[in-house]
Amino acid sequence: MLMKRTQVYIDLPTYQKAKAVASLSGQTLSGLIRTSLSGRVNDKRMVNSLELLANLSKKFRPLKGTPRDLSANLDKYLYDQANN
Repeated sequence: MLMKRTQVYIDLPTYQKAKAVASLSGQTLSGLIRTSLSGRVNDKRMVNSLELLANLSKKFRPLKGTPRDLSANLDKYLYDQANN
C-alpha cells in the first residue's frame, strides 16, 4: 500500500494514552493512528453526509452574479468591498 508521510500535533496526555493503547494492542503508534483514522473516514454515516452535501450542491444554482471563486476569496468579497 502506498503511504503518504504526514505530521500531526497532539497534546501530551493524548500522546501518552495513545502510546499505551498501541503498546497494549501490539501496534505501533503510527499503526494505531492509521487504523483509527481509516475507521473514521470510512464510517458510512460520514460518507453519507458528504454525499448528501454534494447532491444538495447540484440541486441549487448560484444566484446570477455570484462570483465563481466566492468560497476561496470570501474575505476579499466581505471586507474589501466594505472598504471601497
